[in-house]
Amino acid sequence: MGSAFFEMNIATTGLFAAQRGLAVTSNNINNAATKGYSRQVLDQRASSAMPGYGRGMIGTGVDTTQVRRVRDSYLDQKMWGQKPALGEYKIKAEQNSIIESVFGEPSDTGFTKVFDDFFTAIDNLSKLPSEGERQEALRQMSISFTKYYNSAAQKLTEYQRDLNFEMKAKVEEINNLVTRITSLNDQIYRAELNGDIANTLRDDRELCVDRLSQIVNIDAKEVDVTRPDGKVDKQFQIKLNGQVLVDGTYGRLLKVSARTEGQKKNPEDADGLYDIKWEDGLPFYMDDKDLSGELKGIIDMRDGRGSSSFTMNGEQQDPSITYKGIPYYINKLDQFVQTFAKSMNDVYNQAGTDGGQVYTDLTLDDGTIIKIPKHALFSYTEGNGKTPVSIENMLLKDAKGDIIVDPVTGAAQIDYSKMTAKQFSVSDTVYEGASNIRTNFEHDPVDGSNPNPSSNDLLLALGAQKNNNKMFKDGDPKDFMISMFSELGINAKEAAMYQKTQKNVTTTIENQRLSVSQVDPNEEFINLVKYNQAYQAAAKVLTTMDGIYETTIFKLGNW
Repeated sequence: MGSAFFEMNIATTGLFAAQRGLAVTSNNINNAATKGYSRQVLDQRASSAMPGYGRGMIGTGVDTTQVRRVRDSYLDQKMWGQKPALGEYKIKAEQNSIIESVFGEPSDTGFTKVFDDFFTAIDNLSKLPSEGERQEALRQMSISFTKYYNSAAQKLTEYQRDLNFEMKAKVEEINNLVTRITSLNDQIYRAELNGDIANTLRDDRELCVDRLSQIVNIDAKEVDVTRPDGKVDKQFQIKLNGQVLVDGTYGRLLKVSARTEGQKKNPEDADGLYDIKWEDGLPFYMDDKDLSGELKGIIDMRDGRGSSSFTMNGEQQDPSITYKGIPYYINKLDQFVQTFAKSMNDVYNQAGTDGGQVYTDLTLDDGTIIKIPKHALFSYTEGNGKTPVSIENMLLKDAKGDIIVDPVTGAAQIDYSKMTAKQFSVSDTVYEGASNIRTNFEHDPVDGSNPNPSSNDLLLALGAQKNNNKMFKDGDPKDFMISMFSELGINAKEAAMYQKTQKNVTTTIENQRLSVSQVDPNEEFINLVKYNQAYQAAAKVLTTMDGIYETTIFKLGNW
């Protein structure tokens, strides 16, 4: 009778093991489409055998030891190491493509179109210099030409602001993920105090780390920590670019703060751009060359000015971010309008083909009379951003605000460093009326009028500037812009290439990871059959032993 009870106990362990196997299999099938879920397997082993005292040890059934998730931590580490580059170049590919759309090349609204239309209008007027319609056409084409640069620079500034808010959103996402991970660390610790493995919680945590690793480069690992009582606990830690981000249940958060005017990184920056800092007050190094991820892509595109040094607050400075981002292209546009406007204005203000300049007298507040350029084709706007400033407000001044005058000629110069693509415009005289456009070098020394309005020598000289290959280091005006477009195109293709490469790498790693952790429906269906048969077999043993038990007690006992 003791033997019968013993065998029923063995059958019972098999029954419970099969039942638990069916539960694990059912859970796998139901989570086959759950993102980040790792398939689970039931580990079991033979129970400790009873000694047979020379007749052979007797098995006591089966024990289920744990429900284990199938996960390769090495593949996780590989994925977390590759995702930052994917995130960085994903942002750069997208943003460089957006910048390309700003310039509209090639299109009917792009640089080539407005540039050619401007010089075509000059050429048309040169054929009939006194025709009012052609004068107005040149005025309109000049305005359209300046508005192209106004619009391009303004759009780039808007995109910079968009990136600024996106950077803030990324910081908030990092903080949310850190908070979530520390909460999961606490839940995992509590769930595993009694020796269980918190499979689902660990899956959730690694899903968070997957996303975090694409936003910023991290080093995540689980380390053994010895408690004062000598017990060893596992503690999950994350470092962000070498700085502690998560340590068990402790999470370190970031914050953003708006820059003041004196804190600008580049002269071209929009107002109020954010800097990233640690909430505990320690600095976060945004310009660290080892930083990567989506956050790095945003920082490079928002703050990158290339390698050209610049002057800010009266001091020569080097850019902190040397990637060619939005400030770089705004700076290139500023360089173009400054150089182009100076070249065109120098020709437009000539008194003759020998290059002599036309000056007018300007009386200063102290009564001093100085000479200033009389004519300008291009100017810039201030204040309301619509009306061009007069020539006297464009003059070169010293740090005290006094006009700088050449001691030999007694003449002042236009300060083209104040001119930006965003404020680029036609001059106030041209803006007021097309009939004010000069067409020849001759002029009345008193009122500046043209005694010979049918002459076109000035227009021909202006038209020749289209192919002036000495205007820029890159060649003529179109060469300068084409060079900038080429740089942008190269950067866009490079970013897209790196993004594609990293996408292939991470896809390969993800496929390797899925081959280990993903639920295979066919395998689970086999497990269903296996555990179902095991359950039925164990139940059959119980039924058989029940029959034996009944015969032993009720029938043999009557003898």
